[in-house]
Amino acid sequence: MLELMDRHRVTHTHMVPTQFHRLLALPQEVRARYDVSSMRHAIHGAAPCPDHVKRGMIEWGGVRRGVLRGQ
Repeated sequence: MLELMDRHRVTHTHMVPTQFHRLLALPQEVRARYDVSSMRHAIHGAAPCPDHVKRGMIEWGGVRRGVLRGQ
């Protein structure tokens, strides 16, 4: 997923919270290989997402503007 986000300069995405969690669980050296600075919004749905996971996505830099919840 990170390779595609890097290659296509993705700005918006829709995921389930499990995907956020799995991205954050990757080793730092793996996440650092990909430039995801183009990301602006990550929308999640299908399940609640813990606040610490949302904060992790924003702090990582994989999302620059915010994480939105969709239902």
